[in-house]
Amino acid sequence: MRILVASAPFAGLTSAQTGAALARAWAEFGAQLAVVPIAESGRGFSRAWADLTDATEQEWGAGLEVFTSSVGLAVHVLSEATSLPDTPSASREVGQRLAKVLNSAERAGLSTRETWLEVDHASWADGGEGFWRALHEGVVPQADWQLHLVTTSAERELHLTGFRGITAARGRVDGIHPGDMLAADQALVDWCTSIASPELGTTLGSGALGGLGAAVLALGGDVVTGPGECARLAGIDETASLADVVVAGYDLLEFGSKGGDVLPLLAAVAEGAGRPLVAVSRFNWISARESRTMGVEQVFGLCGQPDVAPGEAELTELAVPVARTWCW
Repeated sequence: MRILVASAPFAGLTSAQTGAALARAWAEFGAQLAVVPIAESGRGFSRAWADLTDATEQEWGAGLEVFTSSVGLAVHVLSEATSLPDTPSASREVGQRLAKVLNSAERAGLSTRETWLEVDHASWADGGEGFWRALHEGVVPQADWQLHLVTTSAERELHLTGFRGITAARGRVDGIHPGDMLAADQALVDWCTSIASPELGTTLGSGALGGLGAAVLALGGDVVTGPGECARLAGIDETASLADVVVAGYDLLEFGSKGGDVLPLLAAVAEGAGRPLVAVSRFNWISARESRTMGVEQVFGLCGQPDVAPGEAELTELAVPVARTWCW
């Protein structure tokens, strides 16, 4: 039997460690295994990327996680480095940090052709102006440079300007005067026009992370999700077509988040391959009826309490009954 295990991190474990621990349960029954680390932005993406690409971790500054491989590099700007004041160019520090990493990689002779940027938190709403200016002041991007801004599916749907833009959204919540909202939105439209075109602001993803998406799109990059990039790099569609069962690992499952960006992606992968999807979690609040609406054949919660965090060996032991059920 052939099993594809694609897991996000469980508490205290990385994606790769969690996936390997779950896979060992099926290995006890002689199954052939493929393990794919998968993770969301802000929840272990860069580490999963590093495990997927056999990357090396670099120490290139506080507030950063940097991994380099033959594929390119992943830069994770940690939350303590992004809690910046809401000023017109508050995203500048992220651009400065990225420029520093790119320069360090170039001096070390490492590949920067593809760069994945993961940012935990955005306290700015400057349309990425500070980021853009800092990057252009600090480094000259190569012509074929591809920058991927890694964020959530919700952020990827945001516009920067217009009725669905970030100013309108914040204004409705904070009760900002309509005149002030219009002025702020027009400033962002002018900024988009200066670096690309007015249409940039109404492009999906341009409003991601306070408008960082707009700057990345203007640089020729794209706005992506963590699970989507893990799946693409791993060639997960082809692997799923060769498997008999797809096993999704997600730390805590409840109907409000529905497995974040991980479970919907794996449900689509399993459906496309015509394979059953089984979800394994540390703790599960989702009923069997709810799971079927999500495209999941069966959901298993391995721990009796949500605050229990098993190690790798214990996780394998807890998953053995699941493997026994889904092995033939």
